[in-house]
Formats: sequence, structure tokens, C-alpha cells
Amino acid sequence: MKRFFTSILAAFLLISTLASCSANTAPDESGAASSSASAYAAALPAGAVAAYGDETAEYGVDMSAFCDDGYIIRAAGDDISVFAKTEKALDTAVRRFSREYTGGELYIVNGEGPKVKQFEICGTDISEFAIVYPTSTPYGCFEENYKYTAERFQYYIESATGVTVPVFADRAPGFEHTVTLVCDTSLGLGGSGFEIRTDNASMTVTGETRGAMYGMFEVLERYLGFRFLAADNIYIYEAELCEIPADTYIRQVPQFFHRSEYPSSETEELSVARRLHNGNVCQNPTYGGASINETMHGYHEYIPSNPWFVQPCLTDPGILEECVENIIAHLRYVEQTYPGFENEITRAIRLGHDDQNGFCTCKNCMLVFKEEGNFSGLNVRFCNAVCEEVNAVFDEEIYIGMFAYWGAVNPPKKTAPLPNVVVTYCMYQMCWNHVLGESECDASHIGYDKLTNIVHLDNLRRWCEITDKVIIYWYGSSANCHNLYENMKLMAEAGAQGMMTYSTLEKRELGMLSDYLFSKLAWNPTMPEEEYEAIYREAMRLYYGEGADYIEHLWDIYDVALTRTVCFSQSARDTTDFDYLASRYDEIVSSVEKAISLAENSKQQSEIEEFAAVLYFGMLSGSYEERYVNGTEEEKQDFTEKYKQLYDWYRLEFGTKPSAFDPDLHPFTLFNVGEWEKV
Repeated sequence: MKRFFTSILAAFLLISTLASCSANTAPDESGAASSSASAYAAALPAGAVAAYGDETAEYGVDMSAFCDDGYIIRAAGDDISVFAKTEKALDTAVRRFSREYTGGELYIVNGEGPKVKQFEICGTDISEFAIVYPTSTPYGCFEENYKYTAERFQYYIESATGVTVPVFADRAPGFEHTVTLVCDTSLGLGGSGFEIRTDNASMTVTGETRGAMYGMFEVLERYLGFRFLAADNIYIYEAELCEIPADTYIRQVPQFFHRSEYPSSETEELSVARRLHNGNVCQNPTYGGASINETMHGYHEYIPSNPWFVQPCLTDPGILEECVENIIAHLRYVEQTYPGFENEITRAIRLGHDDQNGFCTCKNCMLVFKEEGNFSGLNVRFCNAVCEEVNAVFDEEIYIGMFAYWGAVNPPKKTAPLPNVVVTYCMYQMCWNHVLGESECDASHIGYDKLTNIVHLDNLRRWCEITDKVIIYWYGSSANCHNLYENMKLMAEAGAQGMMTYSTLEKRELGMLSDYLFSKLAWNPTMPEEEYEAIYREAMRLYYGEGADYIEHLWDIYDVALTRTVCFSQSARDTTDFDYLASRYDEIVSSVEKAISLAENSKQQSEIEEFAAVLYFGMLSGSYEERYVNGTEEEKQDFTEKYKQLYDWYRLEFGTKPSAFDPDLHPFTLFNVGEWEKV
């Protein structure tokens, strides 16, 4: 049995390795129809045939009626062939063959015909419907967005059902049944909210700037079984019948008016499917633009006379005049560059203080400090003054964004931000090991400003008492998916109105999964815990396949290695209990190998390996002396194999090599700090 399992694992590792570098390799004796399919055929028995796409026709196989996940596996003795609609489907089929074929005959047909056999709205088949979008929209809303929404709805319905629903502007002559997109600014939906209604014949999806688009994605997820896992990983559940009943009414208005991640999702479409206002969609009317967003460092941009790493004197009238003049010039440029694009994002100025805490200590600034109790008062008064002067020039409302950040995180005692001043509260140096407000959080183990999660939550609550426009700049790791739920719920209950996560920091753990969960919580941060757990369980299965249980077990091990240590901020590398991971060496290896052997495609395998690399780094670092330096020959050989696996994962996942592989080098030496941050 172990030999059979080992052969499956080897085949999957081979697929993953060859598929990453098979673009122009020649067909081999496997009989593969194409160079692109040869990597997959190499994992099959000698003489087997593998092909996908149009090249299946060379073998008399027509895959046109199959969905994108469709494939055919045929085996009768030495006659083995695997055909698929797409390369991803071929990957899945070859892996399934490797798991299930034990000799003799095997015949599997998967994904023939559409995923959803029938789709009805109000009891009427979708083929009887037309989609209608408006060409006249109120100020701040965009026809381009409604047209995009209609066309993408058409595309996704066809992807799921095979039915092409016609799209019309304004009205659909001759159609009794319609899906109508409506722009209505009188319903209190805000920029993101929507209403979905059905009567006994038709459906309307109503929004303002972006709401109808988000409502369309709600229909796709709720009723047609779509899950937007990644730009190249959109899952659709199979169903005989999907239906939207008559008299359906759904209204959703999110608490967070701004929701984003940095860096942005892989594509614009993934961003809007997840209802995020990422930078890659903000300036584009096609996607409805975006709301007022989080601020960034801006003093150096609008006060260029002041050095980058020196905070300006915020009580100097000349500094205020220079800043206002440059902001007005910028907004005039925006008016010329984006004519007709009257959206909040084009009228929001990022005026966060620069990335250091050396505030001016002149007499006037210190008088403000004394009155306000901190340097935040300087920022608030300055941004208020800028806001008043700039808004006196323009008819539209202009929003000024400021930081509650390094050296100025406490709210001022006296002066509140004006309604058009948006505060971005930065959760920098927060502890990743504890939930916000948790009493066990100990400041002595956290960076230079000693900002425990208790302090951060208290600061946030006090900021939300003096303004209703607070956006969170979230540095915290979302890899601990249960802490993520608790933290986002607490921030919403404190009164935050927006959220941006700095997602690069946790990519090395449960990256894509945690980003997906963040998007769900950003839309509904106070959902019941059981609802979140259901989303979490489903996402684990979709991202990690049948190996999800092993990934959860590995996370439990890793979580213990983290919680056995003290508080830590941003990087767990220096505080993870590597000795504990080393003590679970065999268990980690076994679980990783089983998870990989159950991966349904290379995308899942890649996600598994990305997390496994973190565990292997800690496990190997903790066992280097025992297993490699002082171990038996067998232990040394096994350690070297696992070390090389880690090295290869790094190379394949991140496209570079740290340095020449040398098992004599301790992992901390081979993967130096700068390079390991990528993992």
C-alpha cells in the first residue's frame, strides 16, 4: 500500500514539475498529441495518449459538448487514453487516473453537458428571458458599468447552463420575461448596496454606482452555484435545476463602504466578483469606480518643498497654502483626465503623514500638542483646514484622507475630523497571536510603540466616537481564519466603516483561502459564527480538495507552534516554536504528502505546497542539528530529501532560487531573511 501511495505522490510531483516548464517540449513515447499535453502523459503508463482542446479531434474525440472541467478516461489493458476540454481538466483527469486505476478496465466520463442542466426564474426557463440594462444613469453612476454587468451576467449564465440570454439596452421588444438592471439613487443603497426582486414573471436587480453589479454576482453565487476562488479558478456546482422563486426579495447594504486588499486581486473581474474596491478597478467606470478609499502617505506629494522623511510643520501657514494649491492643481487635472467620471474616488485626496514619527516640535505645534494631548490633533487640524479651503473651490464634495498612524494613533482630545475628512486607522505592530482586546496580549513583546491589541481596539473605538468615517488599514495576519472572524467582527462593532488588508504578509500561509474569507467578512463582518464556519469549511474543500482535512490538521500543528510563543507582529518567523514543529516531523511530512496525493489539480497542489513550505522551513530548522548534523545516515538522507523539496517548492512557487542548494547550510542561512519573506 505504501508503495502504491508513493507512486501516486511521485506522479503528482512530476505533473507539477513538468507542467511548469513544458511549453515547448517535444512529444515523447507516451504518444501525447501535443507538446503541452506531454507533461501529463508522462505521468501515465508508457504508450498512453493524452490530449485536450482541439487536439482531441486527432483521435476522433469531440469535446465541444463538455464543460470546461470535462474529461474522458478510457483504459483497457495497455490501451489507455485521457482526453479533456481544457488543460486544467486534463490535469484533473490524469490525477484521477493515477488514484483510481489499478489495472484492467476503467471508463470515466465527467462534465458532459452544462454544469447546470436547467435554470428557472419564477418558474420560467432562462431561455425565455432577456437581460436589459439602462443607458441613462444619474450623476455618479455609469452606463458602462450597467452594460458590463449585463454582458457578464450573460456570459456566466451561458458558462453554467449553455444558454445564451440576449442583452438589450433600455427595453427588450418581444420578451415577456426579463432580468432588468435598475439604477435608483432613492433607496438608500449607497455605492454598494442592492435589491433583488422577482414577481411572477421577471426579475430586477437594483443598485446605484456598483450595487447592481454586486447584485448580479450575488445571484450567481446564491442561485447558480458560482464560487470565485481565483482568476483562473471559478468553481460551479453541478445541479439538475437551479431556480429563483417568484416573490423573492433580497436587500443587502454592507456596513463597510470601502473594502479592499493590497496588492490587488489578480484581475479586475475577481476584485468586483468579491465586491472589493481594489486599486485595479477604482478609476474605471466599467467597474463602477470605487468609494472613498484608504489613505496613503501624501505629505511628500502635496508638500514637495518638505523632505520625505521629515514631517512638515503643520502650523506653518505657508505649508498649508502649498498643500492646498497642489491639491487643487491635482483635482483640476483629474477633471480634465476623467471627464464625466464623477465618483468619490476621483475626489478623494490621500493626505496621510509620511512614514515616520518625527513631528515638528516648534512652539506652535507643541501648543497644539498640549491642547489635543497628542500629535493626532496636529494632523486633524491641518486636514480640516485643507478640507475647508479645497471644498470652497469645487462644487462637488472633496474628501481628505488622513492617517491615525505611527506617532499619532490616539484620537485628539479636542478637535474632531470634519465630515469630509476620512481617517485611516493603521493596525501597525498589532499582535497576530491574539484577538483584538484579548487580555493576554503583552506589550513587552511587541515593537517600538508597544501597541497591544487592547490598545488598538480602544483607540479604534474612541476614533469612531468622534467620526463616522474610519477605514482600517489592516496589517494583521488573516492566516488564522478563526481570529480573522473575531477581529473583523470586533472592528465592525467598534464602528469602523471600511477595511483594507495588506494581504502580502500572509501569502506564505493560507494565502488564497484567507483572502477569499476576508472578502466575505468585508461584505458582512457581523455574520453569525455558524454562517462563517460554513463558508470556511466550503472554502477549505474547494481550495484544497479531498486533502482539506490534512491541511486543517497541519494548521492546528502550526497554530500550536505559534501560540506556544509570546506575542508577535507581522512575522512569526523569529517567534515560531521550531522545536515543536521538529517534534511533529513525521506527522507533518505524512500529512503534507497525503494532501498532495489528493490534490485534484495543479492549482490545489500549489496552494498546498505554499503552506507546506512554511511548515517544512520551521520543521527543518528545528531538527537540523538532531537529524542532519548528528543523525543516522538514514535520518540525514531523509532530511536532505525534505530540504531539497523545500528548495524546489521555493523555486517553483516564487520563480527564483535563494542560492545553490547545500544541505550543509542551515535553513536560516540558505533562505536568508529577505528571500524568505517571499515564502
